[in-house]
Amino acid sequence: MAKVDPIEIPLGGGLDNRSYETKLPAGSLREAENVDIGHDGRVRRRDGYTLSTSGVCHSLWSHEALNYALLVKDGKLCRMEQDATLTELTSILANKLSYAYHAGQVYYCSPLEAGRVDADGAAATFWGLPDPDAPAVTALASGGLEAGEYQVGITYVSSTGIESGCPFVSLVDVADGGGLQVTLPTSVANVSNIHIYVSQVNGSILYRAATAPMGIAQWNIGVGQRKVQLKTQFMRRPPGGSIVRSYLGRLYVASGNVIYFTEAMNPHVYHPMEGFFQFAEDITLMEPVENGIYVAYGGRTVWLNGDDPKDMSKTLISNYGAVQGTSAWLPGGTFSSDSDPAPRPSVCWWDTNGVLQVGRPGGRLVPQTDNSYRAAPAAEGTALYREVDGIKQVLAVLRGEGTGAYGVATDEIVTEVRRGGIVLDS
Repeated sequence: MAKVDPIEIPLGGGLDNRSYETKLPAGSLREAENVDIGHDGRVRRRDGYTLSTSGVCHSLWSHEALNYALLVKDGKLCRMEQDATLTELTSILANKLSYAYHAGQVYYCSPLEAGRVDADGAAATFWGLPDPDAPAVTALASGGLEAGEYQVGITYVSSTGIESGCPFVSLVDVADGGGLQVTLPTSVANVSNIHIYVSQVNGSILYRAATAPMGIAQWNIGVGQRKVQLKTQFMRRPPGGSIVRSYLGRLYVASGNVIYFTEAMNPHVYHPMEGFFQFAEDITLMEPVENGIYVAYGGRTVWLNGDDPKDMSKTLISNYGAVQGTSAWLPGGTFSSDSDPAPRPSVCWWDTNGVLQVGRPGGRLVPQTDNSYRAAPAAEGTALYREVDGIKQVLAVLRGEGTGAYGVATDEIVTEVRRGGIVLDS
């Protein structure tokens, strides 16, 4: 049999579906399926796959600081070990969760629920305690208080010291020498104690007057020293949403066309009158990097510049939005076009024009495929970053309305090579 010498074709140009098929730039590909291309342009068959678990699964996620992954299987949030062993943590109502690694724990949410997972993945628990109602308060004839009006509010406290907000207070008039009787709830999930706060006579600032163990129905308040000021007045438990992210000591939650942000260093409360940004349309992307946050809504993408949300400025950086769910975190130097002298982590996403965008720190947007490849229109998708055998890859699955399509985006990509309609099968 005659020896057939292999034909070497440099394939470092990546996919190109914008040029004419007969005029593809050297080293470019029209299609690529089930192969990887190394930095030297060589084609290698992609590894296959095996089924690790069966069932209705979604919301697979992991973080570099953890030695496990999370996913939802058959309506249960599960911890997945590296050998694919699953441990059920809690029930989930939604068909998609968003996650954020924050201060050593994992916070998750959907529009229907919110919670957190311990750093070791052993258990799922609450994120934010319930909002207390204004307590029922009765003026007493004795207690030694000065005559006048008093504000009374309560907060819930967990066994680990997490304190709720205090969105409501009661106003009570007390006669000279009188006191206060506060009626308390006797059973609230995840609550061990109740802090009772009372203002000075005719004052507006509340101070802690007592701490009642959960189960005590009433507590009397009289004269006494009160030094601990209420820090969570008017605040509430953070709402659920479609996206949650951690940025500089706060959690940010996108719900509809609003981004809510928690108090600094306290992820369990937010201020409903101050702690939010509102946009013209529903938010499809929210990704923080150094110096700010990328946000996409409708047909535009903006950069929120700054560290403190109360001082952030907004700049329009693109007249295209983002395909929901297609963002991924990238370590510094992921793409060969990374020109930073000290590469810093970035994020990427597919925009509504079918282009893979990379968002650098400082609000610098760098399109990766604008001149060569455009993905088909998609309503939603998912993406992840991985490194395998020295190849850095962003894998994305894009889904249109009623159709399915997939794409794999890397700094080098391949699978099937066509020249003038001829398929060169490697």
